[in-house]
Amino acid sequence: MSTLSHEPLLAKFPDAQWDEVAGAVILPVGQARTIAEWLVEQGADYCSNVTGVDYLETEVKEKIKNSMGSSYLLRK
Repeated sequence: MSTLSHEPLLAKFPDAQWDEVAGAVILPVGQARTIAEWLVEQGADYCSNVTGVDYLETEVKEKIKNSMGSSYLLRK
């Protein structure tokens, strides 16, 4: 198990950020592979919580009933 500290990573890659609450390093997307390769060179053997976030377009749907009891789907 690796005992690496986040401090050398932040010194080498100043665009990375340390999230104290999460206990995690937040990497700039464009440097993720470079940083991951550097971590392996430093002896990292396991990275947890390696995730990405996509903000996809969403379609909001609302079911509406008219006064006659018929319903239809409204897309916004």
